[in-house]
Amino acid sequence: MAKKTDDRTFNVSVIGLSGTEKDKGPIGVGKSCFCNRFICQVADKYSHDHISVLSQSDFAGRVINNDHFLYWGEVTKTDDGSNFTFHVIEQTEFIDDVSFQPFKTGRTDPYHKRCIMTKVQSAEKLMYICKDQLGMETDSSYEQKIMPDGKLNVDGFICCFDVSQSQQRTLEHQVEFVIHLLNGVLKNKKPVVLVTTKTDEVNERYLKEAEKIVARKEYKNNIPLIGTSAHENVNIELAFMTLAHLIDKTKTRPKIIPFSEAVKQRKEILDVATEAYKSLLKLQVLDSKAVWSPTKRRLEKDSDFGHYVDLFGTDSAKRLFRRHIAYLREEQIKKREQFFLKKLPETINHFLPDLISINDKPWSGCQRYIADHPDYDTYFVEVAPGDESWKSKQDFVENYSETRIPFDLLNSSDAEKCFRNHLDNLQAEYRKSQLKKKFKIALEENQHVIPGKGLEETYIFFVGKECYNDLLSQEREQVYEQHQGELRQKAKLEFQELLWEKLELFIRMIGTSDTYTQEDIKSITKDIEDDLRYRKLDKMEGERNIMLLNHLGFMECPSKDRCHFREKCAENKVQFLLASRPVRPEPQTITEPTECSPLNLVLLGKDGLATSIMKEIRLVYSNDEFQCFGKLYSLDYRTIEDDINVEFNTLAMFKPHVCICVYNSRESFDYLKTSLVTTDDNNFTLQDLPIAIVQAYNKNLSEKEQVILHERGQKIAQQLECVFIDIPFEYEVQDLFCRQQITRALESLGIEFNNDGRPLSEIMEPDLRVGMCLMCGDAFSAEIPLGPLLNSNPTQVRSDTNPSVTIEANLESMPDLTKQKIEVCCGSYHNFVAKIQKEEEEDVYHGFVLVFSPKRKASFCTMNAFADLLRRYWPSMPILILAITENGASSVFFQDEMSQSLIQKAIKVADDLGIEYMTTPPNFQKQALVYNNFLKEVWQKREEINESYYYEATSPPAYDESMSNRPPAPLPKPYDAYNTKSSTSNSQSTEDSDPLYDQPSRYRHPSDSEPERPSSTSPPPFRADQSGEYAQNGEHLVKPSVIKRRTNMNAAWALNERRLPSKASTLPTDIGQNFHENGNWSEQSRHPSTGSRESEETVWVENEQYASFYEMQRKSNLYSPQKRNSAGINAPLAKPEQIEIADYATVKVSY
Repeated sequence: MAKKTDDRTFNVSVIGLSGTEKDKGPIGVGKSCFCNRFICQVADKYSHDHISVLSQSDFAGRVINNDHFLYWGEVTKTDDGSNFTFHVIEQTEFIDDVSFQPFKTGRTDPYHKRCIMTKVQSAEKLMYICKDQLGMETDSSYEQKIMPDGKLNVDGFICCFDVSQSQQRTLEHQVEFVIHLLNGVLKNKKPVVLVTTKTDEVNERYLKEAEKIVARKEYKNNIPLIGTSAHENVNIELAFMTLAHLIDKTKTRPKIIPFSEAVKQRKEILDVATEAYKSLLKLQVLDSKAVWSPTKRRLEKDSDFGHYVDLFGTDSAKRLFRRHIAYLREEQIKKREQFFLKKLPETINHFLPDLISINDKPWSGCQRYIADHPDYDTYFVEVAPGDESWKSKQDFVENYSETRIPFDLLNSSDAEKCFRNHLDNLQAEYRKSQLKKKFKIALEENQHVIPGKGLEETYIFFVGKECYNDLLSQEREQVYEQHQGELRQKAKLEFQELLWEKLELFIRMIGTSDTYTQEDIKSITKDIEDDLRYRKLDKMEGERNIMLLNHLGFMECPSKDRCHFREKCAENKVQFLLASRPVRPEPQTITEPTECSPLNLVLLGKDGLATSIMKEIRLVYSNDEFQCFGKLYSLDYRTIEDDINVEFNTLAMFKPHVCICVYNSRESFDYLKTSLVTTDDNNFTLQDLPIAIVQAYNKNLSEKEQVILHERGQKIAQQLECVFIDIPFEYEVQDLFCRQQITRALESLGIEFNNDGRPLSEIMEPDLRVGMCLMCGDAFSAEIPLGPLLNSNPTQVRSDTNPSVTIEANLESMPDLTKQKIEVCCGSYHNFVAKIQKEEEEDVYHGFVLVFSPKRKASFCTMNAFADLLRRYWPSMPILILAITENGASSVFFQDEMSQSLIQKAIKVADDLGIEYMTTPPNFQKQALVYNNFLKEVWQKREEINESYYYEATSPPAYDESMSNRPPAPLPKPYDAYNTKSSTSNSQSTEDSDPLYDQPSRYRHPSDSEPERPSSTSPPPFRADQSGEYAQNGEHLVKPSVIKRRTNMNAAWALNERRLPSKASTLPTDIGQNFHENGNWSEQSRHPSTGSRESEETVWVENEQYASFYEMQRKSNLYSPQKRNSAGINAPLAKPEQIEIADYATVKVSY
């Protein structure tokens, strides 16, 4: 199907600095060349010279027509199948060649107001072609094209900014002028593109000013910046197409190619055209007596010649022809000699690369050295033995395939001169290198050279030294900058280590507030400012502050991409290691299939699609057998391609289990929608089955139509809460389906359909979950702590964003050898710290292995801080400290004083906290059972840990003794009743609003969009000492995390509230919800509810009822506790000010 075109016409006005020579300098900013190049892409029609100083008669002619703008005509460009027609005008200011002042016209507005007018009008105005046209408007050699209707409505503007340096024109004046123009354009609500002209002659200072202009806050990144060059024809068309896309809001903005990349692409095009033309000359022009005119008529028949002329022009083609003729006229011997002499310096450098290889030998001795070299035959050839010259061998001269140098050429004076030059260069380079080395040593020895200190501040210490005086200024700067770079990098690394050593300072701030105040920053700085590593960056205070704020932001929102250690981030190291490790294909907890269960598939699709996907399924799964999670299914099919009502009778006998719906066009999609809502006599619809919707490939559809069908499929999948299988991004085969789509559809439906009724959590969830924390930047391999797990024949290894290793071990020493499944989740300290402090981790961890390197203080301090954090949250959590000694407990290792000290401190930490400590012995990673004792301890304490995660101590009384006279709390009301009192309870309180502790806490399902429901009667008020913030009215303010914990402890819960199970839950739950956590499909239940949740009756119980219910469910193993996600109540906080910090979006600092 041919793609429908969307033709548009755009009127574009090109503006920029104009005026007299005093205003714009002796040359313009390039507006005319810019327009000329866009309208006339052919080189012969492009003029480098345009004038703005005219006579009165030329100004009055029909081309200028007494206006201060030029009509450049129209041109049509194609964009994604659509034709864009551009009418281009150039707003300029013409100067009288007598008075050298702008011509006066009917409009007296200054240029900056006139040029941004959205309507231009000039009757009978002719299209401008070149300056020679002026005064010869009636000449038939120039096209007589009139501006349409004598007027144009401008759709958009292109503003030119000259980034080349010009005399008599200041940068500040141009910047001010352009900003004035842009403000006027935006005020008229017209799109504008800022282009830098003459970028091939760019002055970096001018370019930076242009970048600052578009980055101004008031422009809101709405002005694209494109580097162009009219002479080189770079990015000219891109500027106009970008403006067209801004005007046509249905089009996406094209990618802006950097000027350097565009130049490279343009050069490749020009080089290809040049080589093609040269090849054509070599092929067609063999006679050295050939002349241009007849040769041109013969070459015009070839497309390579026409392409070259379009790009470079006829004059350039003629010059290249003449050079070719000169080349043909040269004697073949001279050509060959030049060729060999050109290769000779590189060849000499290969054989004699340094002064050591020359070793004071004369040129004749060097020739003998070359003759004895093993690479002699690769670079040289013996042509004429004895006294004969290679020039006398005509066969050799004409043999252009022989590129090796004749050895007797080395006897020529040119060859000896080449050797002398090579020797001089080597000697000069050696002397320079020695001076640079001495200067570098002097810098390293001088204590006054510190990070951030410039050479102008320290040069006094080196003046008079040979290593300083004999180097050029540029060379001295190069060595000094190299040394400064090393100092800065080292100081930054040391400061980063200091920040990690002070992890406890950052832990107490994570998740505590939405803003960081200056007091927070000062409190951190106060603790580290006396450290030498902090003071080393005194000259780089700005960078030091940014590093500190970046570290704060990173600890608040950590990720491996933002980690300072990059590829050495623990997350990356673990993922890379686990991605390369094979595992057993099936978990031991899932037994091998012993019998086939039927799986009846309904295949719904119009126009043969159902039959096609059935054939594809039978090709993928031989013998119609499909295995999913240890269960074997026998597949049976029923294709439906016509009226669904007719097929309902046969489905009653077929007993369908799942349904696969296929479409690849609008008609087949509409058929699916109609069929899925059709019911039979028993109110049965296909929606009652697990469904997978598959989009098949249709080669007759355009890319836009494919996208529309994709969006429609996703929408109906969301409505039906089922799986949507789209066409893979990397899919290139032109078939209806690919194997990946078939396997994804069957696996998703196989997971949902489980004949024995077991929830997926019983198959996938582990019995224990242990966290293993590694420090980013540690030198040891991640394989050392993970080796014992990987060598334990793991059942599952995940290397995605949540890497883990799942093993099986008999932790109870049962005679039936029953094994428990243990999932060890591996990650960095920063990841675990943020999740725990911000209470984002929903998984239950029954123990932690804290890994650190005794060779690094930051590693120990991080481990120590995290161990303290775990102890504060879970006093009984089993913890193992693992010191990676790499070489084992050898005496060689413990000769390191810092390692000894850190190991001793780690042992003391383990003793103080009552946790285990272990040092890696030799071949630690090969000892599969090394963690068993620790895992047994974790297994024994699992129940206690489960309770400590989600169930706090016995609830306190509803009210303390001091409030014994308080009247009983009223019956709970719907949350809307509370909402009607005040809609601004988060920012202020009034006398009419309920106190903070009287507002009901609310629980929301992650996928719910309904209004929140109350979850408790009035809990007891908070004590005054539980938080340090108060509102202006004296009410005590608490943070959302505090509200959350108090709600868990004291609130009465709505028992009929449907909660999303956590990853470790054993509650039978909806398969789609569980798998949404892994990113596979919808988080909501598979089948939509029939009633409104707002109408459901909420059952409320008091604390005592909830406690008894919890105990009953816990004992019966039917209750899987999870963290409450009640909404917090936001206290009024200081108004934040936003500042941009490095890679993080926003860090708020409150003053």
